[in-house]
Amino acid sequence: MPSQTAKILTKLKTILKEHKPDALAILGDVKYTVTSSELAEWQDIPVFFKKLQPLVKKISVVRGNHDANLEPLLPENVEMLPATGVVIGDVGIFHGHKWPSPALLGCKTLVMGHMHPVVVSVTRWVAG
Repeated sequence: MPSQTAKILTKLKTILKEHKPDALAILGDVKYTVTSSELAEWQDIPVFFKKLQPLVKKISVVRGNHDANLEPLLPENVEMLPATGVVIGDVGIFHGHKWPSPALLGCKTLVMGHMHPVVVSVTRWVAG
């Protein structure tokens, strides 16, 4: 499957320009590979974050199950957060492959990532 980085970047930049947030938290699975990093990830991920940095003061990534060895790909000022999540205000955010920390369980609202979108090519066969 081809990289979706450019498409995601375009959509995210549009949202950031419209809403002008002070911070952005990405809920994990920045990478596709689980334990290593492919060449395309070494190329795409640093550029992705560098293009977001002018649009938002603080960028954080909650570690997802695909984010082993992600740190070398991130610009210095992108913060890595634990997979068990963090509390921002009264909202707990976490990736979802690990049980949330006890602090999150006291939050009124929890936001979880760990979504696995699928692209499917469908061919219709018509009986003749």
